[in-house]
Amino acid sequence: MIPTMACLICNRLVATGGVCPSCASPEDEEFNRIEMESHIKQEYIRSMNREENNRMIGAHQDHVRRLMEELAIARMLIRELGDRLSRLEGKQ
Repeated sequence: MIPTMACLICNRLVATGGVCPSCASPEDEEFNRIEMESHIKQEYIRSMNREENNRMIGAHQDHVRRLMEELAIARMLIRELGDRLSRLEGKQ
């Protein structure tokens, strides 16, 4: 969303820093067009960064989930080995 303000000449609502179409000179119109394109490009870049960040977070979460599963298996195997060792020591 583009912030708005009143035109400095006729008090109509326009984009911040802009001049309304009825009061604008060709230079003002060109400046406003370039400003608008800049805002659109900036928002596009922000949205691409958000998508990339979300993709990276998803991949990271999948990796952490796999590591947690492997850790649970490792703990179970360590407990089982400890139980077997206790039984072997108890037989001696």
